[in-house]
Amino acid sequence: MSNFNISNTHPLITNANQYMFQKKYISIHSEDRDIKKFPSASSFEIELPQDYLNVQTIRLNSWTFPPDLKNVFSCAKYNISLVFTINNPYIPPPDGTELQLAIYSGLISLYNTETYNFFVANIEEGNYTPQQMATELTNCMNKVVTDYLVTYLTINSTTIIVDDFLTGEGYAEFIIVYNEISQKLWFGNRSSGFILNNNSCIYELNELTKNTTCENKYETEEYINWGLPWYLGLTYCSQESIEIIPYLSNGALNKFALPCFNYDNTVLGGNYWLKPSTSNLYSNVYFIECPMVINITGDTCFYMEIIGLNNIDETQPFNISTFTNMTNITNGVVNSSFAKIDIDNLNYSCDSNGTGNGNYNQTQRPYKYYDPPAERIRRLYFKFRYHNGMLIRFDNLGFTFTLELGLLNNNIERKYSIQVPEAIKYFS
Repeated sequence: MSNFNISNTHPLITNANQYMFQKKYISIHSEDRDIKKFPSASSFEIELPQDYLNVQTIRLNSWTFPPDLKNVFSCAKYNISLVFTINNPYIPPPDGTELQLAIYSGLISLYNTETYNFFVANIEEGNYTPQQMATELTNCMNKVVTDYLVTYLTINSTTIIVDDFLTGEGYAEFIIVYNEISQKLWFGNRSSGFILNNNSCIYELNELTKNTTCENKYETEEYINWGLPWYLGLTYCSQESIEIIPYLSNGALNKFALPCFNYDNTVLGGNYWLKPSTSNLYSNVYFIECPMVINITGDTCFYMEIIGLNNIDETQPFNISTFTNMTNITNGVVNSSFAKIDIDNLNYSCDSNGTGNGNYNQTQRPYKYYDPPAERIRRLYFKFRYHNGMLIRFDNLGFTFTLELGLLNNNIERKYSIQVPEAIKYFS
């Protein structure tokens, strides 16, 4: 006989293999992370308030991100520099002023330098409209030439010449405008020929530096976004300006020879945006029309990764590497992200019916499905990036999002045996 007491007045209740589906919501704020461990909000880990058991689905329910995450032009992207050369500076006439001769001497001296004979204009970080970009380029290109000439004249000329140069406009010959019809930028100079050095080694060095920067280690090599000229509608080939002689044989100005935009009839024959310099007598004008339209809109979306929950497959930009040279298999990534968020839809909320103010609805919102359900979830690691892998810079801007968890709760077996007296049956 067994020495164990096997009698039990409280029998175990068997599992009915029936489950109740329950929705649970988790609100997560970027400022809730351990900022010492994760100083940047682009990637961080969060410990959830409790263990979530038998998780069948995880869905991105709602989100609120900062209003503008594009930051198209920045030092981190190495796309704020424009390299150009003044290869044909204005030659003053024999009776030209000392200042004109000194400026010509400075520009031709730089062009004849074997190593460093170009200018690098740096625009301000941020986002631009096409008109703002044209104005910024005009100011930056003239400023970098002015700064060089101030240094050159200070060393090689008299104080009077330097004062004359500084009391005037400085160097103000570059004019960049935006053609609203063709959506292209036009680069112009009122007196000197120039070259846009789009194939300069500066862009190659910037790309190399960007790829080796620690914060860009996830970025994928690509053939686009290689520098500021690409955004402006320029190709990777050097472009030399076209010369126009606007003066007739009798010295009269032939304005109809000047480049103009015919859609703007502010003057007879169109808008003559590039006219000869008034300070440089009988100068020719030079211009370059960008071969492609300006593209300064930046990324249209970004990706949200949750380690272990990613379920969206994603193609990758083509690049020449050992992998692509040795195989014809795609370089795409399986389960690369959890959600894809439209930058124009950075504020999304969901109502009780499952519909919201964005492009997603109840069936379209991204989610992860487990079969069988995940036993336990307690920690989540998030990363926010663009398509090329570059992490988003949130700086000091916070954001929040809500995750919806679908939980399966066990139900105990409930069976009831109800006895109805025979007499009562007859009263029905």
